[in-house]
Amino acid sequence: MTLILSLSLPAAAAAQESALSGGDILLLHSQSLDEDDLINLRLLADAATALGRSLDLAEPGEGVTHLKDYKLVICYDLEADPILGRRLLDSQTKLLALGGELICSLSPAQALSNAGDNGVLTAAFSGGEDYGAIVSLPRTLYRLEGDYQSGSLEALTGTVPFCAGDDSLRYIPLTDMSADLTRAALMWALSEFLWEYGGQPPQRGQYWVLDNVYAYMPAQELLSKIEQLAEVKIPFVISVNPTFQNGDYPAMGQFCQVLRYAQTVGGAVILRVPELRAKISDWATFSTRMTEAVTALTDHGVYPLGYDVPYSWLWEEDALTWMRRSRTVFLHADEAQANFTRQTRRNIAYDNYNNLIFPVLDLAKGGQNTVLQFPAAQRIPASVSARELEANLQRVKNNRNSYYSLWDSDQSLWADNLHLSYHADAVTLNDELQSLRYTPEPYEENYDYHRNMLTRFTVSIQNESHFLIGLVTVVTVLFLGMILYARVQARKYFFYPREKGEKQSEEKGGK
Repeated sequence: MTLILSLSLPAAAAAQESALSGGDILLLHSQSLDEDDLINLRLLADAATALGRSLDLAEPGEGVTHLKDYKLVICYDLEADPILGRRLLDSQTKLLALGGELICSLSPAQALSNAGDNGVLTAAFSGGEDYGAIVSLPRTLYRLEGDYQSGSLEALTGTVPFCAGDDSLRYIPLTDMSADLTRAALMWALSEFLWEYGGQPPQRGQYWVLDNVYAYMPAQELLSKIEQLAEVKIPFVISVNPTFQNGDYPAMGQFCQVLRYAQTVGGAVILRVPELRAKISDWATFSTRMTEAVTALTDHGVYPLGYDVPYSWLWEEDALTWMRRSRTVFLHADEAQANFTRQTRRNIAYDNYNNLIFPVLDLAKGGQNTVLQFPAAQRIPASVSARELEANLQRVKNNRNSYYSLWDSDQSLWADNLHLSYHADAVTLNDELQSLRYTPEPYEENYDYHRNMLTRFTVSIQNESHFLIGLVTVVTVLFLGMILYARVQARKYFFYPREKGEKQSEEKGGK
């Protein structure tokens, strides 16, 4: 009925369809969407973005006249509809039915009754080990026969493939994308289905990130970790938190010396945006502050090759506009709610043309990415112990993943008054060639901090307080020692002589 009505109102349909310009994936969904559906649709759109594919969202009535403009049409939890099914098949576009009953209108399928509410999903990737997870089953489960099958879904009354079909039509029973394994299996199936050449789809760049590095953390501790990384000989990335003031302090210079050394042993620096408790309302001010943070590094010979931003920014148009300041953008997990609504029509981050590096889908819980068909960053906090870092690097050496360096490709980063570029093994800052050579510099102990009288007095009191604390500690220890000594002496003079005198009196009485 929805399809017939949409065709009977060509003017309205044309107005709606004008937003569909064609591309990689068209995701058809029903008009009635609950909050869980919105989450699933967003995760599907994020998966497409990670795989480097455009994705448009529409209701069937909007999308039927544009089916041929896409490489793949995904039908999300749609009811059986013979008319829609015929239109989809006639388009000769690749089709993926995701849950729902529409698969019955596309191909003969056998219903699996009394399957239960939960099942066990099992999947493997690139010939690796099998992974398993308990997942929520849809209200109806179907078995589709075909030449292609991947994974398995075990229910109470039988087992069906996670994905089954042929080169033109495939079916995945699940719509709940909350489980990591479900998303991983879906991304694997999508990458294979969209791959137009022989063999398996190629692997994308994987990155190793030393995360949450602060400017004033102990320089020797950071240097020790970088030397561990250099010894293993893997390319690595350092995500540095911004510094907005005191960039000329000796401690900042010492910190940047360590980063300059890291640049010469395979490390690259990216600048992490600060953690914010509220949405940014003034992007001009934010840009000014981030420019200060970039300058604080470049003034010391450290050249950030990208930004590190919250994952939720993928759905913020203002944030995406700001993200165009860097060719490479790393995404880190955050707790902010993504701006994905019923009116969302496209994975807008795809149009940004950033080189997006996503968080890993780590099914083995060892830090590495499981599905290598999308670029991802394995992160380990800079606060970990040397032993924990060594254990992580040992897993890296034994892992099949190959890690990429940001220095292996051209990079560009912009700020308000600054353009940093890396091309042909050369770094330029505002078109001036910069040196990556590391030369140790002495620590300036007599630095003039330009403090006023109140500040100098405060610092003096702080320094003297350390001395006073030490002095009080020594005096306290001496005082306790004297008390202990006095108690020992008191026991000697008041107890032992008395016992001796009583003994002498008893001897005289006996005589």
